Amino acid sequence: MSWLEGRRAERRAFDRAAVLLAVSKLRPEHCHGLDIMRLAGLSSGRAHVALAWLEAQGDITSGWSEGEPRRRMYRMADRVEAQ
Repeated sequence: MSWLEGRRAERRAFDRAAVLLAVSKLRPEHCHGLDIMRLAGLSSGRAHVALAWLEAQGDITSGWSEGEPRRRMYRMADRVEAQ
């Protein structure tokens, strides 16, 4: 692994940890991408890439909010909360 690849891997791991921490701290009714992005201190692109990865791994779940505007809401997966 080159130096640059190592730095990218470190950044992705940091992003995922920051997003996971933000999801765990926010109340479910306020846990959408913008709030997660702000609390984690990440850009929209970096936060959403981390959210997609964490959801694919089963660490978080998501669904659509009721009403307008529709937002994708995130929460910790049951298996992660139990740990």
